[in-house]
Amino acid sequence: MLFKFPQKLKIKQIILLVFWLGIGIFFWWLSWQSPGMSQIQRPETVAQQIYQAMPDLPKENNYTRRDTGAIDPNNTLISRFLRYHQDTKKRFTLIRFDWQLTLGDYLGVNEKISEENYPGQATLT
Repeated sequence: MLFKFPQKLKIKQIILLVFWLGIGIFFWWLSWQSPGMSQIQRPETVAQQIYQAMPDLPKENNYTRRDTGAIDPNNTLISRFLRYHQDTKKRFTLIRFDWQLTLGDYLGVNEKISEENYPGQATLT
């Protein structure tokens, strides 16, 4: 026998452990196998839904477009946050810890977001 369970582990604890590991592996597999499933909607659409649910959240869309010089109303803080998470860092949308890492990046706790990696840097001033 290769692996021997400790005597203190009860059968219910083992079943719960296997159950939660199975759920974790399932979500990990789902995020790897079907990346389109976790990214069904565009960041701008999701940002609109967030701003409807939280109307006091600042939009921070005062950047101007380089080509027209006008303010882009769809290029908000939340849409840039979502694009940074999905496109720049290639993090999964189903994993809560990945969102915490992205928030940490925005707050300057983890990595400093460089200007060339910031979403919209090629089109906004």
